[in-house]
Amino acid sequence: MTEKVSMFSARVGCVTGGYMKRVVGIGMMAALSFSSSASAQGTQADYERALGLRKQYESLVGNAAEAPRWVGRTHRFYYRRTVKGGHDFVLADADAKTKQPAFDHAKIAASLSSAASKPYGALTLPFNTFDFVDNDRAIQFVAENATWRCTIADSLCRKATPAELQQGGGPRLARRSARSRHLELQHRRSRRRDRQERKRPQHGWVRRRSL
Repeated sequence: MTEKVSMFSARVGCVTGGYMKRVVGIGMMAALSFSSSASAQGTQADYERALGLRKQYESLVGNAAEAPRWVGRTHRFYYRRTVKGGHDFVLADADAKTKQPAFDHAKIAASLSSAASKPYGALTLPFNTFDFVDNDRAIQFVAENATWRCTIADSLCRKATPAELQQGGGPRLARRSARSRHLELQHRRSRRRDRQERKRPQHGWVRRRSL
């Protein structure tokens, strides 16, 4: 009897010991995976360092143009360009084959700095895209959690009014172009005609029902 009890205890010890080893092993693997994932995520300093390096190398690249944006239904477009010290915006005319600054960057930066109470440079404006509004006499864009409108003639910047927010450069910065709105209108008319056609009585079906 004593031998059976000792043998049973030995078996239980082996099973328990093996179970504990597996639990400890799983715990160590979890700790290692957690530490590796935490180290892979990086710290705020790492992210800031990466952003600083990106700005540093971007400033070394000259005349690197970003994707163009067409101005309404015209043959004019503008694009943001990487230059030494930051970025600028170039307005191009495909018909005349000309290009020029989209606006006075220095004056826009000075006016926006005064209105937003935050310093901006001519090549470090706080927006990547904008919309031409008011018959191309002004630009509208989002910066510092607000929508701004700057007139091109005098380079004066102010916050856009609620009515002006619907014209572009506000929450609907990526609004549809005039051509896309025209196509959508045609699509709606086509769907309306289809619904009208379906509502018309089918004379052949009516005759069969009347028989």
